Amino acid sequence: MFNTSLFDIVRELNDGRFDQYNPIVKEANKVFYDIIQCNIEMWNDFDASDKGFEDRFYDDFPPGFLSRDISRAKQIIFDLRDIADGEAIRFELAPIYTYVMYHLIRHWNEWQDDIELLKNRFPQSVKDYLREKKIHPRSNTYRYIKSWFTDKDAMHEDFEETYNGDYVSAGFAELVAGIYLDDTMASTKLNMLRVTIDEFFDLLPNDLYERVQKKYRTEQEQAKVQNETPMKGEKAMDVPNVFISYSWEDEAHKAWVKALADRLLSDGINAIVDQYDLTLGDRLPQFMEQQISQADYVLIICTPTYKEKSDARTGGVGYEGHIISGELYAKHNERKFIPVVRKGSFSEVIPTFLAGKLGIDLSGKSNYEDNYNDLITTVRGIRKKPAIGEKPKNVPQLPATDKPSQEKDEPIHILGIITDEVTTPKMDGTRGSALYKIPFRLSQTPSRLWRELFINEWNEPPRFTTMHRPGIASVYGDRIILDGTTIEEVRDYHRETLLLCVDEANKKEAEIIAERKREEELREQRKRLHSETVSTIAKEIKF
Repeated sequence: MFNTSLFDIVRELNDGRFDQYNPIVKEANKVFYDIIQCNIEMWNDFDASDKGFEDRFYDDFPPGFLSRDISRAKQIIFDLRDIADGEAIRFELAPIYTYVMYHLIRHWNEWQDDIELLKNRFPQSVKDYLREKKIHPRSNTYRYIKSWFTDKDAMHEDFEETYNGDYVSAGFAELVAGIYLDDTMASTKLNMLRVTIDEFFDLLPNDLYERVQKKYRTEQEQAKVQNETPMKGEKAMDVPNVFISYSWEDEAHKAWVKALADRLLSDGINAIVDQYDLTLGDRLPQFMEQQISQADYVLIICTPTYKEKSDARTGGVGYEGHIISGELYAKHNERKFIPVVRKGSFSEVIPTFLAGKLGIDLSGKSNYEDNYNDLITTVRGIRKKPAIGEKPKNVPQLPATDKPSQEKDEPIHILGIITDEVTTPKMDGTRGSALYKIPFRLSQTPSRLWRELFINEWNEPPRFTTMHRPGIASVYGDRIILDGTTIEEVRDYHRETLLLCVDEANKKEAEIIAERKREEELREQRKRLHSETVSTIAKEIKF
């Protein structure tokens, strides 16, 4: 998202909220797309193997990855053409894409006079919007917005400033590489920065690139050897390593955690907990960072106190929260981190950075044994579905064209939330970082027509609440994905809208299919009548 005065104004005009469908935002997106498209057109005449392509690259970009893999560099440039299409302003780019984007825009002044579309363009939709908001043409707000769209130099400065942050600079990439190469606490610091070194390989100069790659290859080989080395009496993977993260509360709570560790150990699981594995003189941050990084699973013992400390990022719990959030963001290994409810309900004790994750409830005696068995079977990797058996002999064979799972005319409906695919919010303080993706399983894979109808319905539903979020819904395969919400919003607001939009999509698809069928039948009838007429008259014609 651009941190510019233009979009601050958008927020002011919308009572502090950012509306991606605001006319100002939509028109600014179009401007940005024109800029990227015009810039990329300059590369269309070059093939990646051409000398001219390389010469152009060396003129526009600093040395580094571009000289190591020129064909990939070209691919990135043309990828940006698709990324920019209507999404550029709110799209989160990987470092190398943002880096290339910055250098493309940086050279805009050399050719911006050729962009006819940007000359003195003050969109009518923006004028109408400002008139609707009763913004006087002589006000500072009106003048600023008008100058943004009509002054190419100011617009260029705005875009360039946006993409010139430390996060995408080669200097920052070198800083990250330095932490990785020289600091024993590298993983912790990189996680807290929300970065991993491999994201920045491409931005490094050649000499530093070789040093980082050498260490990276060495680490990969060591990890491979460690994973393949059998333990005494059994294979290493037969004994999973589980780190237990919990808050220091009262003695009863510490005793409960210790008892859980004892039982896991007795059940053949290497439970790692500070009460056993931390001794006087050990460094707490290093212990937490190493154990979380090396564990196969991390059990997060959730209580109201743990949630409070984690959300506030205080104490050891807060520090572990930074490390876990960083690993979730960098590696997307969602299933490694398992919330375990010790006290209270899920909504009361699950930290914000774990919101939406499926956990295990060990807070009561009634289902403790069943839930504990689910936990150890998950950790030991033996919680598997039975194999699919043979078709019963009394069930007739269906024709190949029939659907075995359901009738063709059965309306699509939502089966439920796919909890283990709910993503984790970044929680890094940026706008929207508390939101995440939530997938919903459909009863069948819908047609392309149904997908388009559903998206249209979601963006403009017949009924919706003030918390409705247009533009966040997509359909892939047999699932709907809401990208940019929370599980609480789904429960309180989006559930009814989802059901309504699915129902409307079913109805409209059925109507369109019925209309197409009627048109097809009418065409067939006309063809048949025409054929009969030709046949009748042909018989009457004698030669």
